[in-house]
Amino acid sequence: MSTRMTVLIDDTSSKSGLLHEHGFSCALKLPNGEKWLWDTGSTDKFLQNAKTLGFQPSEFKALALSHGHYDHTGGIVPLYKAGFTGPMYAHPEYCRDRYHVEEGKESRFIGLPPFTELDPMPKVHRVQGIHQLAPGMRMVTDIPRIKGNAQNINNFYVDPQGTTVDPVPDDSCLLLDTASGTVLLLGCCHSGMANVLTYVQEQAGVTKLHALVGGTHLLEASEEELDQAAKALTSLGVERVFPGHCSGQHGLAGLAKRLGDKVQGIGAGWSHHF
Repeated sequence: MSTRMTVLIDDTSSKSGLLHEHGFSCALKLPNGEKWLWDTGSTDKFLQNAKTLGFQPSEFKALALSHGHYDHTGGIVPLYKAGFTGPMYAHPEYCRDRYHVEEGKESRFIGLPPFTELDPMPKVHRVQGIHQLAPGMRMVTDIPRIKGNAQNINNFYVDPQGTTVDPVPDDSCLLLDTASGTVLLLGCCHSGMANVLTYVQEQAGVTKLHALVGGTHLLEASEEELDQAAKALTSLGVERVFPGHCSGQHGLAGLAKRLGDKVQGIGAGWSHHF
């Protein structure tokens, strides 16, 4: 049995008639038949696309969060209002205050939306380290930041004054053991590609990566950072790379330049069986 991934919302659309926005959400159908959600985009647009693509909120067993930024959590309240009743899985720091602070611009709150209008409140399972969510699917959190490796936390702070940096400690990803091989599903990869891949190799025992899917946060990466990401992917023998969301056209082109036709961009409506 295969594992099926379907992107419900992304910064671009892969199919006509689907909505897009700055955000990411992906539906997973596991070999045992369970359906899971990975993130919820910025708004309820992912739900509209889900309906078009044949998914109902009540079908999903649970929601796993890559981190607590608004473009991955903004659809949580609409999801529960639409009939979803499952629990959430997230790192303990997913609900911290967080702001985007940039010189010459007004600071913006970019954290989790309030759940005050939900009754009952969602059940949240706090995940740390590497935790099995379902057969063949592990959530990977607490990714160490190795000195010299790039990480993607520019302009992120825990206060609107920009005095305390937010290293996005809740940054997480999913490891899936599929019929095609090991697949890594990202949210935004704030920890940095080399750090993530080193961690899954050393702590999760990954020796070969079939595919990587999701946001790589390489939209403003330097040539050196693109080199580092490509080298890390090559070191694990990656066969397919499907960048989306915060990869941007710059990141997509940079990876394609280095990895060739292994790289294919994704958008809302993209679906693949692994």
